[in-house]
Amino acid sequence: MVTALLLLTPAQATAQAPARTQDSAEADLRRRYLPNPADVRSIRTLARSLAVDDPQDIDDAIDRYKATWSTLEDGPGRQVRSRWTICFDVDSASGTARVDWIPELLELLEARTELFDAADRADDALFNELAITDDGSGAEEIGRLRRARRRELLAQPEQLPGTSFDLPGALLAGGMTEETLTPIRPWIDEWEKAVDLATRKRWATLNDLEWREAVEMVELGPGWRELLDPREVAEIRHRRDMYAQARLATELPLREANTLAIQRLVQLLPPDISSELTRRFRAATQPDLLSDEAELARLATRVTRLLADAPDATDESTRKSRETIDGLMAITTRRLAERNAEGCRTAERLRALQLVDATAIANGGSIPRSEEAGAVIDDRIEILQTRIELLRIDRTRRGIIGEMARMLLAAIPAERMRSGTARQARALIDANTIHDQNVAWRIEQLEDAIRQLEISRNQDAASFSEPAILDVDN
Repeated sequence: MVTALLLLTPAQATAQAPARTQDSAEADLRRRYLPNPADVRSIRTLARSLAVDDPQDIDDAIDRYKATWSTLEDGPGRQVRSRWTICFDVDSASGTARVDWIPELLELLEARTELFDAADRADDALFNELAITDDGSGAEEIGRLRRARRRELLAQPEQLPGTSFDLPGALLAGGMTEETLTPIRPWIDEWEKAVDLATRKRWATLNDLEWREAVEMVELGPGWRELLDPREVAEIRHRRDMYAQARLATELPLREANTLAIQRLVQLLPPDISSELTRRFRAATQPDLLSDEAELARLATRVTRLLADAPDATDESTRKSRETIDGLMAITTRRLAERNAEGCRTAERLRALQLVDATAIANGGSIPRSEEAGAVIDDRIEILQTRIELLRIDRTRRGIIGEMARMLLAAIPAERMRSGTARQARALIDANTIHDQNVAWRIEQLEDAIRQLEISRNQDAASFSEPAILDVDN
């Protein structure tokens, strides 16, 4: 197995850990470079629940596993630890991790590859021993525990929201139990297998990317910024940006596996569970797209409470106002759900389009020079068109929210129009109006950019198709 190391740039590390102490930042980095052994207690617990032939065999396998890990820690683990402080530096104030591009870094990467490869083989040996001692009835449980362990071992930092979506956890949080999960367990197992495969591929791809970048930077040496001319410096920075984009692209297969699993499960589950699962998935993967819905829900709750607390309110009037608001919110939620589904699909499609070059690099392709990157006009036009499509979806969503906010404001009695609830409603309406104006401006600018690209494309096509004038005299 090929293994990987994610070297964070200072900006990326700062974004992920803006205020960590030096100790916590170093501990986080060490977990990425130095693996931890499997929790043997879970192995023993599972073994006791299965029909194993001889429990002593499991104890012996665990002892061998511990001995293997001791050897790993004294071998490649020691090589990683001994090079740690010279290769990495963590800012004590910001928690920013910096990498030093030196020959020892390449030695550290090789040692870490050996360490994680051996750790994965040790895990395989342990789980194979568990499978051998079982009579076959626990094969599914053994497989699930093995996949969970591999996800833990090969986990790498992620930059996109919701890439590591916990499907079983979301189902349990959404109202299901271990018992009610049983009928859909085969589909959950398929999701686990797809995620397991994507995780292993991502691990191998990251290793290749990080090794390529490290070799290039070490060969340049520490004085490259001063030695090279500005154009060459800009080109090197372009290459580093492309490596960062390629690392980002390795998350797309995991996201695709999650999306496919959700699409299958919502067709099998009861409507209320399906709706909650979809909501949790969209909130995890596209939090910016859905953040305004929570504000609308809070406003509806405040208006309901305000009407119930009115001096002339009765039990009947309170019931009717609550039912009316709940009914309007239910209709609004359904309307938003349609737009949310469309928006999430479009956002993922846009991300894939933007990372086409990065995906090619991640799959082993070479890095194009800066003047060649993104040179295909049709591709850039498609990206701009998709951005416009996403903006229009968001505009429609905001319109639905603004419409409901205006209805809630109209429900507030005139004498309470200066209340905090009324101010909250007006603020939400005003924010949506301003957002709509901003979106309209963005769409206009993007459409103008498309027109300019189309003119450039047509001019290039005309130049290419223009017949050459032959000089018959020569």
